[in-house]
Amino acid sequence: MKPVAAVDLDGTIAQYDEWKGEESIGEPIEGATKFVHDLNAAGFEVVVFSARASSDAGVAAIWSWLQQNGLGQVVTEVTNIKQYRFAVMIDDRAIQYDGGEFNYVTALTDARDRVGMRALALNVDTQIAGS
Repeated sequence: MKPVAAVDLDGTIAQYDEWKGEESIGEPIEGATKFVHDLNAAGFEVVVFSARASSDAGVAAIWSWLQQNGLGQVVTEVTNIKQYRFAVMIDDRAIQYDGGEFNYVTALTDARDRVGMRALALNVDTQIAGS
């Protein structure tokens, strides 16, 4: 049995600026299709894991995008359900926790800045001071 790599769609392998509907998927990010093929060649089963896959129309749109961009034969599944069998999850918005001391303020601030989410202005300094 191959290890499974779950790869997010929007912002990870497809360009993403803002939500424009479940059938509106951006162009492939430069190098992303090669990356997915390389994962497969390295022995991984590749699954696309996306919130967009929460509806039949979203799943169909993802499969269509994968086919149009040469990934339809490499990806084995499209899902929005996190699964125990995933050996690794690759996502542009993930924060990894390694079991050690965790500075959530730094992690959230870095994530906010990385994706340009000014809406995530949690005023973290106030949150910490009020703790």
